[in-house]
Amino acid sequence: ELNDAGGDGMPGGHLNVYCDGVELISVDGSTFTDAAYEGLRSGTVLGLPETHAARQLQVYPNPAHDQATLRVDGWQGRAQVQVLDASGRVVREHTWNDAQGLVNLDLRGLAPGLHAVVLRGAQGVLTARLLVE
Repeated sequence: ELNDAGGDGMPGGHLNVYCDGVELISVDGSTFTDAAYEGLRSGTVLGLPETHAARQLQVYPNPAHDQATLRVDGWQGRAQVQVLDASGRVVREHTWNDAQGLVNLDLRGLAPGLHAVVLRGAQGVLTARLLVE
């Protein structure tokens, strides 16, 4: 989101750039140089294509005990699945081989608590939270 006086990307006294409601850039005054706003274009939205944004990594059951199932609709090809503990250490790894969108994870031996599940492949990176009891 680009806020300016005229709506044309040319700031007249101030420039604020927001992403998801968080202010990223705030410049006050009227002494701007080309470098100050190079690359910013009025009306340009940056982000993931909708097909990627709509894709979700689902983990169930959640909370889980000994096993969890991962599901991603529309994912194709190989991917690496990692389970990270609260400190960011990789505690489980698994290769996703396009098993009809489902992967079963063995959680036996994992410490109880909140974990992150990360799926990385040619189609991008997806994450989900998993509570192990």
